[in-house]
Amino acid sequence: MKKMFWFAVCLLGLAVCGCGDDSGESGKIAAQDGCGNGSVETGELCDDGNTASGDGCSADCSAVEEGYECPPSGGACTKANPAPKEAECGNGSLEGDEKCDDGNTASGDGCSADCSAVEEGYECPSSGGACTKTNPEPKEAVCGNGKLEGDEKCDDGNTASGDGCSADCSTVEEGYECPLSGGACTKKQAPKPDEPACGNGILEEGEVCDKTEGVGEHGKCADDCSHVYVQYSEFGAVGDGKTNDMAAIAAAHKYANENHLMVRGDEGFTYYIPEIEESAIIKTDTDWTGSTFYIDDNKLKDCKSTDPNEQCQKHIFIVKSSYDEVCLLSSDSKKCPHELKSLKGSQKKIDITLEHDSLILVKDSNHLHYRLKEGKMVQGHPRQELFIVDKNGNVDMSAPIHWTYDIVTEATAYPMDEETLTIKGGTFITNVYQKKSSYYFFRNLYINRSNVVIDGIVHQLEGEQVKDCADYDGFLQIEYCANVLVKNSSFSSRISYGLGSYGILPQYVVNLTFEHCNEVTNILDKTRWGLIGSNYCKNFTLDHCEFSRFDAHRELMNANVRHSTIGNHGMTVMGYGQFNVEDSTIYGEDSFIYMRYDYGSTWDGVISIKNSKWIPAGDSNKQAYILKGSFSGDNKFGYGCRMPNTMNIDGLTVMDKANGIKTVYLFNDITPKNTSSSFKYSNSYKIIEKVNISNYKSQSGDKWQLSPNKYMFNNVAVSVK
Repeated sequence: MKKMFWFAVCLLGLAVCGCGDDSGESGKIAAQDGCGNGSVETGELCDDGNTASGDGCSADCSAVEEGYECPPSGGACTKANPAPKEAECGNGSLEGDEKCDDGNTASGDGCSADCSAVEEGYECPSSGGACTKTNPEPKEAVCGNGKLEGDEKCDDGNTASGDGCSADCSTVEEGYECPLSGGACTKKQAPKPDEPACGNGILEEGEVCDKTEGVGEHGKCADDCSHVYVQYSEFGAVGDGKTNDMAAIAAAHKYANENHLMVRGDEGFTYYIPEIEESAIIKTDTDWTGSTFYIDDNKLKDCKSTDPNEQCQKHIFIVKSSYDEVCLLSSDSKKCPHELKSLKGSQKKIDITLEHDSLILVKDSNHLHYRLKEGKMVQGHPRQELFIVDKNGNVDMSAPIHWTYDIVTEATAYPMDEETLTIKGGTFITNVYQKKSSYYFFRNLYINRSNVVIDGIVHQLEGEQVKDCADYDGFLQIEYCANVLVKNSSFSSRISYGLGSYGILPQYVVNLTFEHCNEVTNILDKTRWGLIGSNYCKNFTLDHCEFSRFDAHRELMNANVRHSTIGNHGMTVMGYGQFNVEDSTIYGEDSFIYMRYDYGSTWDGVISIKNSKWIPAGDSNKQAYILKGSFSGDNKFGYGCRMPNTMNIDGLTVMDKANGIKTVYLFNDITPKNTSSSFKYSNSYKIIEKVNISNYKSQSGDKWQLSPNKYMFNNVAVSVK
């Protein structure tokens, strides 16, 4: 997949030969003078570190020569299909049909003269080299030569006693340690009184366990005596990729949770997971390094409802808090221990004391959002959001309360575990359900606990078809929690079969970061739905990631895309606060950022773009828009819809020639009817107030244009530097 991606990037970069600036002066195509420096630069297809032809890269670095492959970032080229090397007996390297090659063509030394057979009584290296006898005659021991031979117990290089090894090399003297291969002996170091001797089988101060000491009915002691861990095999897991191991997996985690133990997967095991009786609940650190989980959804029955007892709706793993949620205000008549009756936007403290720092979810069912679309009433959703408070009710102002709640109709506190829980390693393969379904499949890793690190997991897909498969709600699903870091992990985006299908689904999360993550699938594949879809998240960051989509549905507050690449589906947002894109490459269809029309094309705050590159595909007219939306005025969303009040652009390079883009606009025609003073919105929409632009460049040298609808944006203050 990565190879295809970089190849695509390389092709797109062929036309980058000159860039214009904000003045609109046209650029000229000029040859690059960096050919031969070993690094592929603008205008080059290859660069093998020289300016000679015949070695894979042409003299001017403009073409990869026939029969060669060259690295996309530069470096020496190699022949695409090198001719197999003819075997040469006697050169010490195993080639062709040779069975051995000991570096000569003589018999009697382990390899026959023609290298066709290993001689009896010998073993020969699989890669070639000198052969050795399988049962060599034992060497007579010589005490005092510094080598342990025969029946010697030690040999320190002399025949004197009192230095660790006896005079006849038969005994290691008391209080000494001697190397197993021979050599000078050393006095044993007595353990310091305050340092336990891990591995002596005695449970000492500072140790959690030592061998079997400190280990209960199940478990093993870690090599450093710091913790006890359990493995699935102890509870009956077979790991052969055929036997249903889910009951053993769930039992192992249940035991670990009850005894506060770490869980480790069995290295080399493939755990088979078809139908399951119950999910595995994770409350302790888990290390799946070296283990594989095969989730066979194709063995399930159709998903007929959202009933949690349906197999399709079950989570395989649930990372769960040690604390129960706390009712602050109930929508029914149930009595809650606390009552949270109202809130103001940016309120700094709530009048509640809690046992733990908590994530608070509040709702106002009297104030509905998204309730009128295209003139039709829909059910809508209560106004709602999350925020973090400490035990004394102080609000974390890095993710402040946004809305005002004159009446809170429902409120819940999710206590935050103090210790960080780490999930590490593991490869997950989903054999997808190969029939169309009316409901989403889950069958995933579900995070429902604050302060969690996911490190180094991989999710892959099997059995996808062009049509008639189930849609999924995200293999990694994160909900009702805060402070989650996902790093060094790889995920798969899915083909959509009607509902939209995600690989990652975060909802109701505060402080979520993806760091050094990528996709197994091609981020430019248009048949796939795209990786991420989110709802009600605050402080969402992508850092050094390669994803096909960044899609914020309902009410994202604050987001950062840094040092990342976003593929074919681009960035789609709705929300408020600060949205920053920095040092990143964005593809997308015809927009750099698209404000979702189904939620009122709204971003209430500031959008900033810095030192980034954009490779748009363009619309049907080959036009592209830095900020795009659609607002007819006929929809009533329950909140004031608007564009950002400010957009800052400081360093944006647009590869407009790559896909034949004719015009790049700052804004599209968001409201086509808004062309004169006589137009009035049925429901108000606030236009952007200010744009600051510096260091804008285009591949063609053309200057940006304001908008196809010049009237709508005629009062926007645009500052160009």
